[in-house]
Amino acid sequence: MIFEDGGSHVFDGSCDSLTVRNTTDFWTNEPTYVEMVSPAEVLYNATVYDASGLTVSGGSIDERLRAWGSSQVTVLGGSIVNCLIAHDSSQMTVSGGRINDLHGWDSSQVTILGGSIGNDLEAWGSAQVSVSGGSIGNSLYADGSNQVTVSGGSIGGNVSAGGSAQVTVSGGTIEGMLKIWSTLTVEGSNFSISGVPVPLRTYTRFDERNPLAGALSGTFSSGHTFTNNFEIHDDGQLVLIPEPATLALLAVGGVGAFLHGRRHGKR
Repeated sequence: MIFEDGGSHVFDGSCDSLTVRNTTDFWTNEPTYVEMVSPAEVLYNATVYDASGLTVSGGSIDERLRAWGSSQVTVLGGSIVNCLIAHDSSQMTVSGGRINDLHGWDSSQVTILGGSIGNDLEAWGSAQVSVSGGSIGNSLYADGSNQVTVSGGSIGGNVSAGGSAQVTVSGGTIEGMLKIWSTLTVEGSNFSISGVPVPLRTYTRFDERNPLAGALSGTFSSGHTFTNNFEIHDDGQLVLIPEPATLALLAVGGVGAFLHGRRHGKR
């Protein structure tokens, strides 16, 4: 089934495949919007192109859901049995429903607010991924020049930073290891490695042994305590930084010291 008329539609039927795209009229090229509601079922793949949008509120897509161009996909409910894939500069927001795997490619933007990803969340290319809620059954893997932030939710496996990815963790729960080939930043306080308190700084594998490994403990800036084993490989960096409140206090203190010095210097 193809929706390409530039209108807004509610789909609650059954079809082999679903396509949502802009109008084919060269002069108008208007986006088309579709909302899937229960008991809708797409037996194979669903694809969204151009600047069009698909909202999945219910029903099921039995294979893949792909987003291309600058399209927008929102998952509020229902299930995607195979994989949700964001290409190009598409935007995906997940706040409910069940997804087996989710992949962000190219310069796409993926936001996870809730819902359940049964297997892996993967970021490739220069994708930007934000996780503040929901659950990831297995691992989060970043490889490329992407940026990934984790401030909430739960991850049942490892968090891996590869390529030139930048991964920042400030909250949530991680059941597995931190595996670092690029840069992984942890935002919080009271850090220790293998039970020994450590200062805020950047750690590499050249600090101790190859690879630098141990158990990192502390308190995320979200307030949750954590302990995770980690490994630093190749040119990887583990960066420990304070939470924003501490940074603000340090900044205020620095300005105060500067002004105090100026006042005394003028006497």
